[in-house]
Amino acid sequence: MLDAYQGTCDAFVQAIKEHNPSMLKKKKVHLVLYLPAALREFGPTSAYNTERCEAFNSLVRCQNVHSNRHNPSRDIAVGFSVREHL
Repeated sequence: MLDAYQGTCDAFVQAIKEHNPSMLKKKKVHLVLYLPAALREFGPTSAYNTERCEAFNSLVRCQNVHSNRHNPSRDIAVGFSVREHL
């Protein structure tokens, strides 16, 4: 089963290489090559969910857009603390 998955991952990366080579620089595309080995070693993931963390990025990005760009980490932290107190 994992050998077929390895072939699918290889075909996916090859298709990207042919049709959109700039996508090869993306980490997620590069990591696809290592997924079958990780599944062999560690088994399937349980409750692996990145959508919640990625949804949080929009809140950070929104706070960053409204900063003065001099100290963005502080501006983001202050913005979240103000939201927390409301």
